[in-house]
Amino acid sequence: MPKAPPKPCRRYGCPDMAVNDGFCEAHWTPRWQNYAKEPNFRDTAAWQELRKAKLRRHPLCQCDDPRCRRAASVVHHVEPVEDGGDPWDWDNLQSMSRGCHEREHGRKNK
Repeated sequence: MPKAPPKPCRRYGCPDMAVNDGFCEAHWTPRWQNYAKEPNFRDTAAWQELRKAKLRRHPLCQCDDPRCRRAASVVHHVEPVEDGGDPWDWDNLQSMSRGCHEREHGRKNK
């Protein structure tokens, strides 16, 4: 039976032909590399406990809007962990509602 003709890379916009698992040489990574990444601190039991404690202690949104009285469901890092903020520092955490948290990140990303 003849081989199927090569298909383009599955990566959007890549014009190269697929070699491995539907990807070209530039965009292909071995499957085991996806599992070798360092675990995120948010996946740990310690973070889940700290998050629950913060939400128990501050059940209402702590955003900058003094009129906001929504129930908090998200714990926000005041100084982002990616920028060097301590993920475990109680004073670096802020209880926020989901809407206020999304607005906060939308304002920072613009």
